[in-house]
Amino acid sequence: GQLDVVVANAGLGYFASVETISIEQWKETMDTNLTGVFYSVKASVAALKQSKGYIITIASLAGTNFFEGGAAYNASKFGLVGFTQAAMLDLRKYGIKNGTKIIVSDDGNSIILKPVTEQYLRNLQGSLKGKGGLKVLLDERYRDEQGQ
Repeated sequence: GQLDVVVANAGLGYFASVETISIEQWKETMDTNLTGVFYSVKASVAALKQSKGYIITIASLAGTNFFEGGAAYNASKFGLVGFTQAAMLDLRKYGIKNGTKIIVSDDGNSIILKPVTEQYLRNLQGSLKGKGGLKVLLDERYRDEQGQ
């Protein structure tokens, strides 16, 4: 078969102030959360050019909202959002679809996908019929927020 969708997801968090976080913790956070996703995307480009597939990266609310003690984690997730948007500009000329960032927040019970719309995900699922499909559930609160 062919590669139609890459979901690049990595998450590791050391939460400490700039003053107290170790250089090793900083590097491990960047290597996991940002460089790991880069490796996954880079390794998939040739196959996705052939299939005109999709790249989905999983970021975090920490990629758009900073907080105390989150310097390393925030930097890695802000970087991931920027990387995904830049990759969209680089790869769209090949028919690879990405650039719609997915921000995930886990409240212990559900995963909230923002700002990806339900319609976008339905279109993605529809385009993959017969290719294994894609099952996506959106949190009811997000649907209500968006009036969907």
